[in-house]
Amino acid sequence: MRVNLVKSSLEARSKRENLFHGHEKVRPVKILVADRYSVVRAGLRRIIEARPTWKLVAEFGDGAEALRNVLDTRPDVAILGRRLTGLNAVSGNI
Repeated sequence: MRVNLVKSSLEARSKRENLFHGHEKVRPVKILVADRYSVVRAGLRRIIEARPTWKLVAEFGDGAEALRNVLDTRPDVAILGRRLTGLNAVSGNI
């Protein structure tokens, strides 16, 4: 459910940005993915890389590592797994 909401939001932004594509350079949506399952990360990576206005800036298998690196990567969107190790609901909402 959460991934669908994020995907819908990103698609809406991409459609809006494509309207101005000919007039100005479009800044890609920077996305961070963190999930303990590599197959989930791989699937999300394929979806993200297929979109020209989306950019995967970081991918982590551990929540604590993702949180430590979020200031360096500066994502617009963070897609976090529900049961991510090293991260609880409070720190995930910061």
